[in-house]
Amino acid sequence: MTLLPPLDRGDLTAEHQAVWDEIASYGPVAPKLKIIAHHPDVLREYWRLGVVLNEQVGLDAPTMNLLVMRTSFLDRNAYCWRQRVPKALAVGLSRAKIDSLANWEISDLFSPSERAMLAYADAVVGGGEVDDAVVDEMKRYFPSSTLLAITILVLYYNLSHRLVDVLDVDPAAGNGDEPLPWEAL
Repeated sequence: MTLLPPLDRGDLTAEHQAVWDEIASYGPVAPKLKIIAHHPDVLREYWRLGVVLNEQVGLDAPTMNLLVMRTSFLDRNAYCWRQRVPKALAVGLSRAKIDSLANWEISDLFSPSERAMLAYADAVVGGGEVDDAVVDEMKRYFPSSTLLAITILVLYYNLSHRLVDVLDVDPAAGNGDEPLPWEAL
């Protein structure tokens, strides 16, 4: 059972409807955001942080989506995975890379910088203790501002995945029946 029912724009005050409208200017308001709307100020700041991280992380759109999808994979979050696949494909991430994320370590599809980033995401999601060699490899490819933004982006989506789980957002609300790669493992 869902922790809280989703809200609609009309459930909010006029001031907070402006936040809703800002979100809606990017597309349909996601089911998880409709639940977060129970606290409109949190919704506003959660949304704004997500926009900054997605648009200004210092990665091109396919690479940023690759990072988010790896985080979704590691967290086994069906809702977020299904939300992200169409977005990733739309910005040019190949289906082959998406399908290889489960076993990126043995795939030859990923560049050295992508491999460094995926290893870093694995370490951050896996407990937060990141080996010095993994950090050194990241520093070879990414300036400090991008490294920090990547770290926060991974943790933002890690939080989002936990939030979707706790709020019991229907995985099908993410975008239907996109295959879940962890089910084949």
